[in-house]
Amino acid sequence: MKRIATVIFAALLLLASLSTTLTVQAYDWNYGAASMLYGSQWQQRNEDISNLTYALGAIEDLFYDEIDNSVHVYGHLWEWTSSWYWNYGARRMKTQIQDCENDAYHNWATVFYYGHMGMEHISGPYYHYGFHESGTQTGSEPNLIWDDDIDSYTDDNHNFVFLWVCENGAVPGDDEPVPHGMAYCWFGRNFGSDGYNYPDAGPDCFIGFDGASPVLGDGMGTYTQGNEIIYRYWLVFFYYFALNGYSIKGALDQASYMVEYDGYWLDENNRLSQGWDYYFPGWVGDPEDKPDYWPDEGNYAGQAKVYGNVNIYLPQD
Repeated sequence: MKRIATVIFAALLLLASLSTTLTVQAYDWNYGAASMLYGSQWQQRNEDISNLTYALGAIEDLFYDEIDNSVHVYGHLWEWTSSWYWNYGARRMKTQIQDCENDAYHNWATVFYYGHMGMEHISGPYYHYGFHESGTQTGSEPNLIWDDDIDSYTDDNHNFVFLWVCENGAVPGDDEPVPHGMAYCWFGRNFGSDGYNYPDAGPDCFIGFDGASPVLGDGMGTYTQGNEIIYRYWLVFFYYFALNGYSIKGALDQASYMVEYDGYWLDENNRLSQGWDYYFPGWVGDPEDKPDYWPDEGNYAGQAKVYGNVNIYLPQD
């Protein structure tokens, strides 16, 4: 009976995430918790942009629906997939970080990002990690936002960050020889190498990818009614559970169970936790414009990484 109920619930939530009539809410009322959802359209196929748009729209609705005594728990909620930059124009990530870190306005913040990565060598085995501004699908390469850019503006209000982007979870980072690593630079502290199995007692949690990250429309190797389940569904499930009574660990487990990984997050077939050779579609647009550093279409090894305290909860009603 439990399995039947789970399948029915899964079907309903997946249909909701497919809806083209999602209620998009965007505001900053300068109180309570804050949620920022970012996506980059640069070098994304049409289907990738569609999957990203649906997923972030569904997730944004989940945050909006957190209401306690008629008051929205998230007094700051933006979902940006176009025309946003680090420090230019009306949509500035730097400004949003500063606003979320201002205790006069907000007391807790979370960030999600989906897009492409950058790496820059520091010295020896150390690298800076970055991700791109929004850009346009086949336009020029947008600027990269680096870990040390973020380190300069974060203090203690950001508590959960999920970067669905290659390599940005390769290492938790440190302040030697200089601040580097996305987890360290968002939270300003050191982490162990496995926050799921060995969570620390800190107030924050980071999820990223070591190596490649999958496109949201790629298959997860599990099936329902003959159709392969895609990562987009897992992502929406994760935020559903993270905003409905579960810790980050519980949400990782339940989302994995909902996409037919019966062993939850640690299922031996879970392509997120156990790693997989994820499909990469290669260059989008005119092949003549492809830079030498851009990977060819193919499959590349990657694995989701969790750092910090997986037992924390997102603010909920």
